[in-house]
Amino acid sequence: MITSNPGLPSPSRAFFLGAALLSLPIACSDDDSSATVDGSSTSTGAPDPSTSSSTAADSTTATDTGGTSGTGSGSGSDSSSGTGSTSAADSGTASESTTGAAGLEIAGQWLEEFAPGMGITHVIDETRWDQLADFGDAIFHVASYDNEARVVVAQGDGANEFSPGLWSRFDWTWDGDALYYCTAVYDAATAEDALAAPASEPGDLSMGCGGFPWSLLVPVR
Repeated sequence: MITSNPGLPSPSRAFFLGAALLSLPIACSDDDSSATVDGSSTSTGAPDPSTSSSTAADSTTATDTGGTSGTGSGSGSDSSSGTGSTSAADSGTASESTTGAAGLEIAGQWLEEFAPGMGITHVIDETRWDQLADFGDAIFHVASYDNEARVVVAQGDGANEFSPGLWSRFDWTWDGDALYYCTAVYDAATAEDALAAPASEPGDLSMGCGGFPWSLLVPVR
């Protein structure tokens, strides 16, 4: 199994890690002569996760069917080929959107952990992709998805700290029973631009996400 280097941040990890570091509170002594950094992280004022993910399928998780096909099942998904396939996702475009025709294959709740005790909870369904963390949330409104091409095109919520209102494309792939995703683009002007962004490389989990590792998503049960 190819694994990613957890020490090298993907674009989404870099954004959230930067937000986390900026959000660490500074406590001053009584005489204001010195300052120490508290180890806990605080909210950046982003929406409360309990209200921002009201439409997401919290109770649904995706499970792998086993074998070598790399096909995951979740929310009534279509079957698709394994890592490194020659689907439209590999070329950076979707051949045909399956939005509304079948459930999104990766719908469910997932954890992306990139440091001990620090991570992002992804709550995904056919209408939203919520990325929830102690140091800030990011909400994306799904415009289209394609289980065969393994792409989701979504518009960033206007309240997002990074790239509000712009378009993202999230690619995903399977390595055995492990699910990985890549933010192929996060600041496209239109959905069409997001779909036409440079291709990610599912055959290279260590550097194939625009020069960064793909991010592992672990199901939350």
